[in-house]
Parts: sequence; structure tokens; C-alpha cells
Amino acid sequence: LLELAKLCKYVKKKQIAEIVFGCFTVIWIVTRCFLFPSRVLYSTLHAAEKYIDMFPAYYIFNTLLIVLQFLNVMWTVLILKIAVNGLLQGNVEDSRSDSEDSSSEEEEKDR
Repeated sequence: LLELAKLCKYVKKKQIAEIVFGCFTVIWIVTRCFLFPSRVLYSTLHAAEKYIDMFPAYYIFNTLLIVLQFLNVMWTVLILKIAVNGLLQGNVEDSRSDSEDSSSEEEEKDR
């Protein structure tokens, strides 16, 4: 959905882009901040002990899942900052992609 929102923005369909971004935000929060920790992490950290023997790869796997959850939380904070700025300013901007575009445009002008 994030890609669809960016495509809508590129073709100057601002209202559709904002609606799609809002849907993306809601789906992201539900799946990454609620379902992933409550289903996947709970199953691997607590319920798995009943079904499998503990072995070294089990701990590595769980460590990587916990790191992924930490990244999900960080990305959620960034997404919420963009959403809040969009609500307050009425303009959803991805500052990360703007800086990349401007630097490539400056390089082309220098040539």
C-alpha cells in the first residue's frame, strides 16, 4: 500500500494518496504492533517449549524475531510522525525521499 500511495502522489492524486497512506498506517499498526507480537512472538517464545526441544538455532531465531520487532516499533514511530505531520500541516511528505531526489537532481545540474 505504501508503494500505491507514492504512485498516487507522483501522478498528482493527492487525496487518493493520503487515503491510501492512512489505510497503510492502520494496517501496519494492526499487523506489526499487535498481531506480530501477540501471535508470532508469543508462539515462539512461550508456546514452542511444549512442542519442540530447545536447540541453539531456536535462540538465534527468537533473537532475530525480537530484533525485527524492535525495528517494527522504530518504523512505526517514523510512520506516525509522517501521519501526524500530515494531519497538522495538511501535507504528507516523506523527507527521506525528498533528500534523495534533490541530491540526484543537483548532481545532474552540475554536469
